[in-house]
Amino acid sequence: VKNNAVRYEKENRARSYFIINTSNNVSKSAIMAFFSVSNSFLVDITSVSKSLYKDLKKSSKNDEFQNFPGVLSTFLIGQLGRNACYTHNEISGVEILNFAVSIIIESFEFTGGQAICVECEEYLVDFYKRNGFVHFNTNKNGLHQMIIKIKNLIRE
Repeated sequence: VKNNAVRYEKENRARSYFIINTSNNVSKSAIMAFFSVSNSFLVDITSVSKSLYKDLKKSSKNDEFQNFPGVLSTFLIGQLGRNACYTHNEISGVEILNFAVSIIIESFEFTGGQAICVECEEYLVDFYKRNGFVHFNTNKNGLHQMIIKIKNLIRE
């Protein structure tokens, strides 16, 4: 995390966020959890369901990728994780994911966008599915690519 986070920050490829324990408990690291957010991740969505594909592409008819069928520019949540010093009861994966989504929603309000993508290992697929993400691909590194429409996350 440390090496990639610093490099991606310097290259302006992503922003890293840390969830800090503000209690006076000095026996544990102050960093409870972490994640990165990028806003220009291109994904090939040709393998999603037809209805999701149409829904995602209709909202991007006038963007710069309209001539590239199946390609969508998304937000990417990367390196989402909890410090091993902390348990699920102290900060859950859902809470960490909600922090990441809240950053993206705030950005979405200024910039627009269609979807959020994550890449994860096999053991996390069910976690993301329970949180509304749809699996659409497994990349050459064996990571599962999952996507969710931003509008599904906004409470009106």
